[in-house]
Amino acid sequence: MHTVSLTRPEKGDIGTHLEVVIAELEHLQKKGPRIYRTYCEYDGVHYVLTTTSKDLHLALGTFRPIPQMHFCMLLEQEFRRNEGVCNELTLVMSEEKGAMYVTKNQTDPKQISFHLSPAH
Repeated sequence: MHTVSLTRPEKGDIGTHLEVVIAELEHLQKKGPRIYRTYCEYDGVHYVLTTTSKDLHLALGTFRPIPQMHFCMLLEQEFRRNEGVCNELTLVMSEEKGAMYVTKNQTDPKQISFHLSPAH
């Protein structure tokens, strides 16, 4: 099997294509991780859904406003069931679609943040 290393060699010419790819990877590294946010509000409570997964962010964005609100309220309800025990849960969709690991952060009664990560 042929292996291509996406690192700068200590010496020698690396070629234009590899140079451009390495330069872009270095540029992206300097920017840090991307955090995607989806906002929802109901009855004066602001929900923020955060994720580092672009696919998950896009999927949440395809929800219509009412189902999106119910999704946030479902998460809040499930966390309330385990209040004082744990601020994390696994949301299982199906074997084919996998699961999400969800954490809750609330520093204000009117703002609730949920962080969602694909569970592997």
